[in-house]
Amino acid sequence: MSALALSLFCWPARAAIDVTTISVTAELPEDAVSIKEVTVDGKSVAVTNRKFTAELTVPTDANSLSFVLGWDQDGETHTRTLEVTLEDLGPPIPGLDVSASELRSFVGGGGILVWVDAGGQMQMVDFRDNDPQVRAISTDIACVNPIVSPDGTRVVYSQGSANGPKLLYVRSLSGGSAQSIATGDVGYWQVDGTGEYIVYADWSDKAENGSSGSTYRQKLVAGTTDLDGSATTVHDRAMDSGPNADGNWLGQIYDLMYAYDVGGDVEYSYNDFFLLDGTVADHQTCNGSMAPSTSAQMMVLVIPHDWVRIFSFQSNRFVETSRFELPAGMREWEFPEWSTDPGYFTAVLRSGGFNLRLYVAKVATGEMVPEYLAVTPWSTSVSYNHLWVEP
Repeated sequence: MSALALSLFCWPARAAIDVTTISVTAELPEDAVSIKEVTVDGKSVAVTNRKFTAELTVPTDANSLSFVLGWDQDGETHTRTLEVTLEDLGPPIPGLDVSASELRSFVGGGGILVWVDAGGQMQMVDFRDNDPQVRAISTDIACVNPIVSPDGTRVVYSQGSANGPKLLYVRSLSGGSAQSIATGDVGYWQVDGTGEYIVYADWSDKAENGSSGSTYRQKLVAGTTDLDGSATTVHDRAMDSGPNADGNWLGQIYDLMYAYDVGGDVEYSYNDFFLLDGTVADHQTCNGSMAPSTSAQMMVLVIPHDWVRIFSFQSNRFVETSRFELPAGMREWEFPEWSTDPGYFTAVLRSGGFNLRLYVAKVATGEMVPEYLAVTPWSTSVSYNHLWVEP
């Protein structure tokens, strides 16, 4: 490793005391792939996929910190003294473990996070605001799969049992009554040159891969929650992962993966999905979502919840292009959902027992632990979720 070029992310603790703990996450250069351990100020720290995290103590009023990094490579011991500039990212949003500045820094701008709490109610935080607060979207309970509209003004969601037929609604994030859409499973947004639509599927027995239902498209009066005409049938299979951004592709993930090319009227079964090693991806999946772009990409949670994978359409088949591992100490991925920006997704991680936490993560190609940011405290009160990123 002839030169050391680290990517550093530092998150200061916020206690008003004389010293505080800084968590430093760094990424080693590509030629350091063989390094499994480094020392930070003499303390050994494990390296995973060229990344490591170390805890350092500094004065609370410090605007920089320095530390000595050491590593062994090619039979030689190396050391470097590094200095990092610190920035106060402000106090956490009340009730959360993250500040608005941290969220904006991580996703490159403002946004809206929505999630379902332990009581089945939808919660949201708009971190475009200078003083964002967590608030309930409505008093509805038993809410499932809330998805924010591409313009950030409305949310489509289902109400009922996660494992059965549900009532679909759309409502404004600024208040007012909900508009009933239909009875079915879950709904997603599609916006194209002809208008705004809710795409939804019938509830279908999961062992039947959607074959006992259909997929529909309901037009809305632009910018409102009002229905514009009646729903039309898009496909004679219940595609529970919704459409991509322009509606040209639909995805289905439970029990096995299917995709449908709407324009070409071609359906692809799980036999057309392939893993990184070239074998057929005939494993059980759940919690799928299509890419918020014109590409044909599908994100899925692999049962037993140990991987989040992305499959991309290439050469007339779907191939695995991303495989997100569990971070150290985590037991399961839960409820992954692609955001309105193809570069980010949200998910819940379980550390043990029923300790759950909502995270925002970055999409990348390859096999890795994704870069992620914790949002909620550890609790049992978070499930379905979605992130709207300001365009």
